[in-house]
Amino acid sequence: MAHLAASITGISYSFTAHAKDIFHADVIEKDFSKKLEFSKIAITISDFNYTYIKQKYGKSARQLQRVYNGLPLNDFIYKSPEKRLRTVISVSRLVTKKGLSFLIDACFILQKKGVKFQCNIIGDGPLKSQLQAQISHHNLEKTVIMTGPKTQQEVKQLVQNSAIFAAPCIVADDGNRDGLPTVLLEAMALGTPCISTKVTGIPEIIRNNITGLLINEKDAVQLATAIERLFNNEDLGIALSKNARDLIEHEFDIDKNTSKLRRIMMIDKNIIKTQKDNHYLDNKPQEHCI
Repeated sequence: MAHLAASITGISYSFTAHAKDIFHADVIEKDFSKKLEFSKIAITISDFNYTYIKQKYGKSARQLQRVYNGLPLNDFIYKSPEKRLRTVISVSRLVTKKGLSFLIDACFILQKKGVKFQCNIIGDGPLKSQLQAQISHHNLEKTVIMTGPKTQQEVKQLVQNSAIFAAPCIVADDGNRDGLPTVLLEAMALGTPCISTKVTGIPEIIRNNITGLLINEKDAVQLATAIERLFNNEDLGIALSKNARDLIEHEFDIDKNTSKLRRIMMIDKNIIKTQKDNHYLDNKPQEHCI
């Protein structure tokens, strides 16, 4: 719609591309290329996305820039993870790309080893019945609890009281995948040690053995091993937690990142003019943007 409005008014446009805009099977590459080509500025939210788009769309992506998402850090107060109960938490929509079936399999592996813990899965979605059936199949009803949706405040409290946050993201068969899950940023900001996978931009924030533990996607054994490792090494969890918070403050502060966007999109008010004879119908981008 912005592209269409730009072609009519002569006012240029910008947009931000997230994972579903880039990777999903429904993406029409010709249309996306056109949106890129005629934008004044295009933003994406991870280095992985940036590299992927640049390689795939070439000159059409000449206006592309990377700006990370940001968090209002005053709303995510850090708490070091000392002396937390053995609880794993995951917060997501119940869809394939979140990899929750592998988390349930990992819990089954740990239960067979005699590890005592609880796993809470917060959220709702189309895979609810399927995941619940998997839990029942493994006799995990007392270990893995699907809580359904929670309020934002409830989620924050549950995450901050948990020993581990697990985000076993995968690339779905239709190509759908996460770009840089905001829920991981939030868990890191709150101080909960995180485990996630080497999918898309996640390694930019989960730096293995520094800001979290990074595993291969679709690997329940690795996930179970990582969970048990954090359960048995509180000092490691504390170190990962502190480093993760430092990274969030440095790279994902919403005030800093909004300032970056403002600088990128800074305009000279003297050149903002709407001229019917000078617009996108001749396919020439203008020198102003909204």
